[in-house]
Amino acid sequence: MVLAADGCSSNSWRFWTAPAGDAYLACRDNFKEAKISLHTSGRWRMGWDEKAVAKNPRLVASGQDRAWEKWEPPPPVVPGAVAAVRLLFPTSELAVEPAQRTG
Repeated sequence: MVLAADGCSSNSWRFWTAPAGDAYLACRDNFKEAKISLHTSGRWRMGWDEKAVAKNPRLVASGQDRAWEKWEPPPPVVPGAVAAVRLLFPTSELAVEPAQRTG
């Protein structure tokens, strides 16, 4: 999270891993319905999470994949390290008020 002097901030983000080594990234504030999944199988994707689709089935047509973006892991930037995702926070776009923060 990036915090401005006036108290506004970027959204906060959650990053976690599963025992199998898969990694996940999701917004904790305004866009909780989506997540980025970086699977050790090389299946990387961004899409609606299962809870969001269960709550609002209209997000995904019947038989459609929850992911709207899929990509292959990029080459390592240094041995053993891949730049998977970049989060950029222009200070002109910091708009989450303190009362809106959930975590």
